[in-house]
Amino acid sequence: MEDNTNSIGERAEFDKKMVEKNEYMPVRSKRGVLMSIQKAEKKDLQEILDLQYIAYQSEAKLLGNDDIPPLRQTIEEVKQEFEVSTFLKLIDEDNKIIGSVSLISATKHYLLEN
Repeated sequence: MEDNTNSIGERAEFDKKMVEKNEYMPVRSKRGVLMSIQKAEKKDLQEILDLQYIAYQSEAKLLGNDDIPPLRQTIEEVKQEFEVSTFLKLIDEDNKIIGSVSLISATKHYLLEN
């Protein structure tokens, strides 16, 4: 479904339809940029791992230690985690993954990791 909306009301209606179709959960930045939260697929895992490596460089530098778990994680480990977790991804308007979380179900609640 293409977003050809102009007014705030049209955008809200478009967002509602997309959520109802379970295509994505729309998120708007403070500048009005449309992003979406989607369930990640197995094909997204390498891009998610690459983003993780980039994101944790600054933490490693602050700690003075490059040997932190997020920087040691391998694609095989991420694939194993994917089998028992729910991965969500934040997509920008260019369809690039700009954020990700993995969720592990604990009864009826989720534990947020990373």
